Amino acid sequence: MPSPAERIIFVTAAQTPWGAEHSLAILCRELQEFANPVVICASRKTEQFLMERGVRDVERIDAGRSRLGTLFRFAHRLGRGRLRGVVVIFSLQLAPLAVMMRLNPLEQRRTVVDLHDVPKGRLDRLATLICVWFANRS
Repeated sequence: MPSPAERIIFVTAAQTPWGAEHSLAILCRELQEFANPVVICASRKTEQFLMERGVRDVERIDAGRSRLGTLFRFAHRLGRGRLRGVVVIFSLQLAPLAVMMRLNPLEQRRTVVDLHDVPKGRLDRLATLICVWFANRS
């Protein structure tokens, strides 16, 4: 469990809320008492969905259409300093964030990958495995 000074930062790239976002809303509501979680999401629909379900701190980024662009915007948003704490990656397409954060010598955050999707194809599975390997293990 993170210390009270840390935040739990969930990142999701879902354009439309699915089952993972239902789970995310429940997690955030339960954690709000002591961990002050924040969700960074990539769509207005997901932002609205989470806020309607009682998640207090939701921030939306301009995701655009490019997956690579979305990834860099998330990394840039996380690197602004205000959001210190444990990062929980909640989207398969954002798994490379684990690599980016662990290889950046300025990053001191713990990174957790909590995937709710199944990678399709051999190359996707291999890429996901490599990305998850970079997440913190303790």
